[in-house]
Amino acid sequence: MSEAANSILVVDDSLTVRMDLAEAFQASGFETMPCGTLAEARAALAEKPAALIVLDVLLPDGTLLNTAWVSKFGFPVATVRVTFSKK
Repeated sequence: MSEAANSILVVDDSLTVRMDLAEAFQASGFETMPCGTLAEARAALAEKPAALIVLDVLLPDGTLLNTAWVSKFGFPVATVRVTFSKK
């Protein structure tokens, strides 16, 4: 199994969302690399490959529309919209 096969890069500027996602993936047996900015994500990918990137739509240093760098690492880009509501 490759080093990347079990690793998920989680990129979100909200610490709560980032850590909740990381914990959920870890509970399912994945290694996670939580990052708060695109710059942190680029640095993490330069050090270690990932099998999947979960990327927030709007980050302090870029948006999902500016994801050309993701394809540079060989990742296809798919958009999934998730919303939360409290009832």
